[in-house]
Amino acid sequence: MYRPAWRWRSRTGRAVVFRSQRAAQRGPHARQMPRALSERALAIRTGIALLVANFRYWRYVAPEVRRELKRWSGRAAQIGDRHLRELAIEKLQAEHFNAEVAATLATLAPKAHRSRTVEAIVAFEVLYDYLDGLTEEPIADDPLESGWRLYRAFTAVFDGAAADRAATERVVCNDGGYLDELSTTVREAIASLPCKCVVKRVGRRSAERCAIGQVRVHAAAQVGVAQLELWAHGDVEAGGAMEWREHIAGSVASVLAVHALIAAGADPAITEQQSEALDSAYLSISAMSTMLDSLIDYERDVTSGDPWLVRLYGGDVDLLGDRLVGIARTRCGPRLQSRVLGISPTMRTT
Repeated sequence: MYRPAWRWRSRTGRAVVFRSQRAAQRGPHARQMPRALSERALAIRTGIALLVANFRYWRYVAPEVRRELKRWSGRAAQIGDRHLRELAIEKLQAEHFNAEVAATLATLAPKAHRSRTVEAIVAFEVLYDYLDGLTEEPIADDPLESGWRLYRAFTAVFDGAAADRAATERVVCNDGGYLDELSTTVREAIASLPCKCVVKRVGRRSAERCAIGQVRVHAAAQVGVAQLELWAHGDVEAGGAMEWREHIAGSVASVLAVHALIAAGADPAITEQQSEALDSAYLSISAMSTMLDSLIDYERDVTSGDPWLVRLYGGDVDLLGDRLVGIARTRCGPRLQSRVLGISPTMRTT
């Protein structure tokens, strides 16, 4: 049995006090008081949500994450091809923190579905990091076509059937089914969630957006940037706060949006409209994350010869910084914060 930890009722509590105060107070700040209270209430609810999430993570989620990472480390060690084995192991050792952070979203899942949510999120992050490493390497054939084949395992996790294994094996030889096993694990874990059908369409779209962004960004070194810009112009949200370069930045990191939608699929109360809002919020967060990362690592990226996002801004670091601030101001408000933290009128505490 789940019980509300915090519920705001407009007809009870302090809202009644405000209505009576309005009759007596006619000062210029009277109308601002309800908004101030609303913001204060959101701050309280946010604090409660963070405390609950912190407890859940260290008590329930973290041990599950460690088990899953150990599982995939053991599986990676069994890959026959030496190069692919080293790549898979290196990704797990260097980027295991990505899965640990992503799994914090599983704290939003009901207890009955939390383990499968953790399993799906960790495996999907490991899959993303592995594919990222594979597509960073030069490909003798068409890098776009080869990338599409690889990422079929990535986009198929919301489908009822497995990805075309033969298609991926033409690109990844001798990995002993590692890629396919990651994809199958995510797909089966998602299929066990109560609202998988509600988040399926939005989740697949997010995964496809992430896959296309990753493939096109990595292929740009071989086939040029024009194909990347052309896709982004056609895919960017009309009238949105983000322009095509920010859309690319958000797309390549949209694995975070998929993680959030997986966690949402464990919530029996989730609606498709809420899934759409969640995806939109996390697209903005993903864009800001990529942009901030590019600014922080700019000097290192210049040394390595790959400041790819800054290049899209004509090498103007200040312009990239200004755009980052602009998105933060226009897209990050109380509603976005509540969507990201999973705060709702019926926030669960177990």
